Amino acid sequence: MRIFFCLLILVFLSACTKYQHLGYVSHVNAKPSTPVSKVFVHAGASNVAFYGKVDLTNAQVASGQMLYPGYDGASFLAGIITHAAISSSLLEKQKKEIQRLAEEVWGPYRQVTEQINHQMLLESSLNVVATTGDQTTIGSTPQVTAELKNEVVAELLPLYFLSKNEETLSLVSTVKIFRAGNKQGKPLYQNQIEIVGDLIQAENFREFWLANDGEALRLQIQNQYNTALQLTLNDFLSAQPKAGQQENIKYQDGSTTEFVRGEVLERNDQRVVVRTLRGWLKVIPVERLVESSASK
Repeated sequence: MRIFFCLLILVFLSACTKYQHLGYVSHVNAKPSTPVSKVFVHAGASNVAFYGKVDLTNAQVASGQMLYPGYDGASFLAGIITHAAISSSLLEKQKKEIQRLAEEVWGPYRQVTEQINHQMLLESSLNVVATTGDQTTIGSTPQVTAELKNEVVAELLPLYFLSKNEETLSLVSTVKIFRAGNKQGKPLYQNQIEIVGDLIQAENFREFWLANDGEALRLQIQNQYNTALQLTLNDFLSAQPKAGQQENIKYQDGSTTEFVRGEVLERNDQRVVVRTLRGWLKVIPVERLVESSASK
């Protein structure tokens, strides 16, 4: 019996190590020694992905809380979705559940989401996103070609999640910044950005999102993309201050209460920006905070 439990523990630890590797976006910020004069933003994929958010309290995916400690529902799913080399029967089951929820939750919105592509979001964002330094400009490039050579390129991969009750729309995006001639090498910057959606006050969330040809849905999708790109550029181009005090923050997300611990980089009357213990950036609207002040 003792040998059996030892083997069981070894299998579990091996699985945890594998899944952490597959689903973990490590934070990298190797800022160039010389000022960056221009950043080209590239759409990492033509299509924008929309998923239903799995509630981690559900027994079908509860094991994910062990494999990905500290993830909220969207971060956990992003870790699975963005890594294709998954053969585990456990994760295959979770992927099927993700697909089922995506079809169930997003079905009524397909006539809107099918009209949205990544290049459209990118081009619209360039009209409102500004860089943090007078000497840096931003532009876009449809392809990362050899002609760009040592130019700095930022690549985003946005994933949008809708809560089961259709109230909360959130964005989780992996971001990577690299020299065009060294895309496969060590990045200059790499991170995961999560934008928790604004709190919606409506009797019927579906009617709210779909009114006027999906105007509110389109607007929040675009605004979240703009915020993710802005945070990426700010974090990459700005001087990195010393790490501050860690705080615990609780917030309402759909029908669940989520928790995050990290350093608060920005707090105003609209939002809280947190650098999590993994180095990721998370934006939480103030109106979603469960407690009036975060615990230290």
